Amino acid sequence: MRPRGRTRSSFSVLAVLLPTTTKLLSDAGSNSIMKLAAAAAALLLAPLGLASAVPKLERKITYDGYKVYRIATHHDAKSVKSKLASFAAVPFNHNTNEHLDVAIPGGEIAAFEALGFETEVMHEDLGADIREEGAYAAYQGKFE
Repeated sequence: MRPRGRTRSSFSVLAVLLPTTTKLLSDAGSNSIMKLAAAAAALLLAPLGLASAVPKLERKITYDGYKVYRIATHHDAKSVKSKLASFAAVPFNHNTNEHLDVAIPGGEIAAFEALGFETEVMHEDLGADIREEGAYAAYQGKFE
């Protein structure tokens, strides 16, 4: 299956750019200024081709309905993580010695809670909290 987006044309740009640069460098002969100009042009244009190789995101990512929990690991994060392996959990912290913070999709909350972990709810609906946080206006006061 071919990736969506502008990926195909990006590789075409690179396929034309690289041989053209090589030809310019070899045709420049002993003229080092021409070689330098050709190399500079290649370096400046290459990122344009590479940047357009990134496929577009097909849909907006949302965390609506995700519930965020802090799970007490009691210094056994490996055991907790193994029990979470079947869930589409999104981890939030790296140091998991004392606790593990995870977002659980709405459809998996009942199964997650049935595991009986010692938890604290950090966000009832992560998507709603993200929208609320993004709704704040710029600070209009003075910094002193």
